[in-house]
Amino acid sequence: MGLKPKTRITYIVLCLFFCAGVFFIVIPVFFSRTNLFILRELTRTDPLFADSGINGDALRTAVGKVEAEEEKVRNIIPIPEDFHLYPYDFMYSLAVAKAASDRFVADPSKKNGETLISALEKSSELYSAWVRKKTGYLDLVVSASQWPIDQPIVFVNKKATSLKTVRDDFELALKNADAVKKELEKRSCLSGPASVSCLIRRSGLFARALRLKFAGVFSLEESVPTVSDEDALPLDILFPGIDRFITNVSGPYGVKTACFSDSSEPHTEKIIVADIEERGKEPYRLPKIMTDVFYIERGDALLGVSSAFFQFLSDRGWDMYYQPETLDYVCSDMTYVLEALSYAHGGSGHDFRGVPDALGLIAEKSLPFFVRYYSGSSSEHPRFPSLFYLLTVRSSYALNFFNHTPAIWRIVEQPKLIDKTIRLAPSDGIVRFTRFSELVDRFGREIAESKTAALKPQSWWLEEYATSLGGGG
Repeated sequence: MGLKPKTRITYIVLCLFFCAGVFFIVIPVFFSRTNLFILRELTRTDPLFADSGINGDALRTAVGKVEAEEEKVRNIIPIPEDFHLYPYDFMYSLAVAKAASDRFVADPSKKNGETLISALEKSSELYSAWVRKKTGYLDLVVSASQWPIDQPIVFVNKKATSLKTVRDDFELALKNADAVKKELEKRSCLSGPASVSCLIRRSGLFARALRLKFAGVFSLEESVPTVSDEDALPLDILFPGIDRFITNVSGPYGVKTACFSDSSEPHTEKIIVADIEERGKEPYRLPKIMTDVFYIERGDALLGVSSAFFQFLSDRGWDMYYQPETLDYVCSDMTYVLEALSYAHGGSGHDFRGVPDALGLIAEKSLPFFVRYYSGSSSEHPRFPSLFYLLTVRSSYALNFFNHTPAIWRIVEQPKLIDKTIRLAPSDGIVRFTRFSELVDRFGREIAESKTAALKPQSWWLEEYATSLGGGG
């Protein structure tokens, strides 16, 4: 016996209401919660921009110090107003993204998810703009320069790159900026309105989130890769003149770099990290190879743009000074420095924990040295720093493009930077290192140690030199 027409209509209406409820209420709620789960797991285990090692307060403070020092550089080198040494706005945005990430992980609500995506979009926009502007300036330099595209550009330590290599590396940074943008578009689907393309993207993100979640359950926590202290030199040799200011030493850590090898291939160096508190200065952390020391000697190669500073030393009876080899102007490959500094914080080596320390080192040591070193020098000298120099020798990729962390560098390819190791002739006009081991070979161990122990801190000489020029301390 069939249903009466009115009863049948009633059932049909109820079914339609039920289906509508499922479609407009149950499914959206299910997808919303699923989306928030996916976004939270990705944010927690595979962060984009909001690197787990970011300390917002420390990062903002360090960036501000470098920004202030850059203004002093502008007083020496005529560089465009919108050109900067480092991506300050982008780094400030990372602190905001990290705060939004922490709030969302703690409370994965739709509102917090939207705030997070908005912060990530801002970081992505600033990163892309930075890479494109920096590449644009490089293209201007390449087109205006008479420097052959394949001719070596030598760092202090016999390492060389070329305009072609730098341009190829910048192309990789552009490729990475596009990869970051595409990844963010996928994640934006998790907080925005539904669409066919978003549903397809969500399926891939869901599988990745589950894989990362269970990988985290069964993975063992990585330990910091410490190495033996065999062949270590004593601290008064490693840090001549400043060893008495050391408050703590961590490591040694095994990190790979090509900066100090005899070839262009990386090899493992034993790095320690010293906490240093010189009187009247901000504390800083200085990574150091523990098996050798590096100096720069006065000689014909240093006459010219740097002659004023080295004549100042010579007049006072000094023929060399201690050169911390891990500063950015010695070798622009700062990846190994960030790795060692991250380990000193108990990090993975591939996170942001070491970035504030690296920026602090630049603000306290590298840029003040740069300013004082070139004070009183002629801007007409061919070796006087220029935009060409800032985009090649001092273009540290790790602090420009952040290729050391998967939170920002999303492609497999890595920049090359170092092209080769150059064999230098004594009269080629390039600044070169003298190593402690070479002093031992030349004078014997006892005299080499006495020469090193007598050296005054680099910062002391710089302040004396600046005072002699009327620049104060």
